[in-house]
This record gives sequence, structure tokens and C-alpha cells, in this order.
Amino acid sequence: MITTHEMNVAAQENDPNSILNHFRKMTKVRKANPVLVYGQYEILQREHPTVYAFKRTLEQEQLLVLLNFSDKNATIALPELESATQVVINNYQTLDHSGTKWFYFLSSSDFENGVIIIDIC
Repeated sequence: MITTHEMNVAAQENDPNSILNHFRKMTKVRKANPVLVYGQYEILQREHPTVYAFKRTLEQEQLLVLLNFSDKNATIALPELESATQVVINNYQTLDHSGTKWFYFLSSSDFENGVIIIDIC
């Protein structure tokens, strides 16, 4: 568990894996990918108990966003993962997956949720 003392700029500035630096990277990804801002939004597996999954499409570009809102491993099966070309950003040291259909990932801490953005074009 991250303490309040650890949740400050001075403590996180030089840590490339800190929450601060992850949000900086996420901001760059959003600015570099208009599809995340202007793309058509489509929720996937609305009934999933822990994973919020959605797809953004703008012209020929599609990005898949997966967020794990639990503190446990999450599994999701999506046909969109079959056409995954690269992981754009994630906040995990490693991603555990089997083939392209099933994706497993963990929520990172009490202060952040698991985020994965995947290029599926």
C-alpha cells in the first residue's frame, strides 16, 4: 500500500514507474492519438464484473482500452484482441496473456487502476 508520504512529486519525480510518471506518459499518449479524444466510443462486455473495456475508432484507427477496477487478477476474452498489433501503454511490469483471445492483468495499487491501451488496427 502506498502511503500519503509516498504520494508526492518529490518522492515520485525520479521513479520511472511512479504514478506521477505514468500519468505523464498517459497524457502524451492521449495527445499523440486523436482517436482517444475524437474516436467513436463503443463499450465492450458491459456486464464484466471488474474490467471496463472499450474501443475507440476514428477513420482507420482503432484502440482498445482495458481497465481493471479490482485489486485481483482479471481475465477478459475479446475477439478484438485477435487483431492486436501492439500495446501502446500499460502500467504493468509484465502482461500475462495466452494467445490473443484471453488477457490477464492485475490492478496495480490502492491509488491506481490497471490500464492497458492496445492498437487493434
